[in-house]
Amino acid sequence: MTIFLFFYSVSINDLYEFYSGIDNKTIYVSTTHYTKQYLNDCAKNNYVIISNDGARISFSNKDLKDVQNISGVKEAKLYNGNVETSVDDKGNELNLVLYKDSFSNKIKKTKSYVHFPDKVQMEFKTLTVPSSYMKHYNPKHIDLLYGTYPEKNEILIPDFLAYNYLKNENLNALINQSIELPIINEKRNQINQKYKVSGIYKTNYENNIGLTEYIYTSYQNYDFLELFQTLESYKNHVNDFNQENKSHDIHKTVFRDYDSYLKAIGTGLDDMIIVCKSQKDVKNVTKELNRLFPHLRLMSQYEFKNGEFRESYIQTVLINVGIIILVAVILGIVILFLNKGYIKKRNRELAVLYALGRSKRDVIVIILLEHLLISTIAFIIGYLGLSMIRMFYLRYVSTFNFLSLMFNGKVIFYIYLYIVLMTFISVVFSVHGINRKKLNEYLK
Repeated sequence: MTIFLFFYSVSINDLYEFYSGIDNKTIYVSTTHYTKQYLNDCAKNNYVIISNDGARISFSNKDLKDVQNISGVKEAKLYNGNVETSVDDKGNELNLVLYKDSFSNKIKKTKSYVHFPDKVQMEFKTLTVPSSYMKHYNPKHIDLLYGTYPEKNEILIPDFLAYNYLKNENLNALINQSIELPIINEKRNQINQKYKVSGIYKTNYENNIGLTEYIYTSYQNYDFLELFQTLESYKNHVNDFNQENKSHDIHKTVFRDYDSYLKAIGTGLDDMIIVCKSQKDVKNVTKELNRLFPHLRLMSQYEFKNGEFRESYIQTVLINVGIIILVAVILGIVILFLNKGYIKKRNRELAVLYALGRSKRDVIVIILLEHLLISTIAFIIGYLGLSMIRMFYLRYVSTFNFLSLMFNGKVIFYIYLYIVLMTFISVVFSVHGINRKKLNEYLK
């Protein structure tokens, strides 16, 4: 079961988490994410390194207008989500190290504190989505406890850090307050800078804390358009294309001439968020987006259940089902032969039961009830033991986070059901495999 849960956690669970960051009315599309069919077609045509969908490198203003005109679209936004930096909007770096003994008393009282690293490096990290759209698309799965996502000169801090700035445990009291942080500015001078706390996000400090943790700063709309539009940039793209795709005709691409390249660059923004008026509109909007951008892969809750990723999800489920069946069969065989050997050692008791007039069915029921009682007690003791180990050690080690799935009510029920089923099969198989004539020898 543990083996299965591990595969589940790194496949289905991760796939679900990837899509759980987008709400059911939002669609995300990027000029850097292509459909499987387009990638296969490019491979057949010896187009190895792909940097466009055949028509665009980045979205254009026309693309945005076409999307906004689709029936059912409430709003659409172009942005650059591929740039993530460790500086604030003024280029300052965070120069903060939290030593273990510097945490607040509340944090020190947690059971996980003893497992904290001696020091935690704090770093700035920019949001990769404009703050006003984070409620629709949250690729980092930031769990906002209080406040809002940061705008310019604002920060979003982790809960464990917030307690350092409070005299009581009311985190909400820190919202819209200013705190001073040590930074390194663009001139490489170490100074203190005040920031407004826009919000506080939840971490997993009750279980563990990393060597590096983050304070989020506002989304920064880096504009690289002027750089992309230069003739030098065009020549670099052409050189890269010719080196990586020697057998593909460049005249069939957006790099065939400078004007075609400029048109393909568009706004220089690769990402688009589309918010629909209602969940019912997503299906129609998806259809129109596929018509406008046939080679770009869409991401949405609808796409996850009905689009290209549905196939990947089903394939992942089948792989995991295959794994659990294999593990179940192997464990079943082991349990079967262990029980058979155990029952065989009790031939004298079985002989007495038969001699007392008990039928084979009666014998099966008697042994089955005994084994179920033993299995249930062992199951409870095993779970209690694992629970204690997890509570005092494993929960603080991120490698074993997948074990939390074993404490889900349904998982516990299915594991116990499996044990009951295998106990029943093994007892029936073992009793039926006993030679009644040989049992008579034990009565002589």
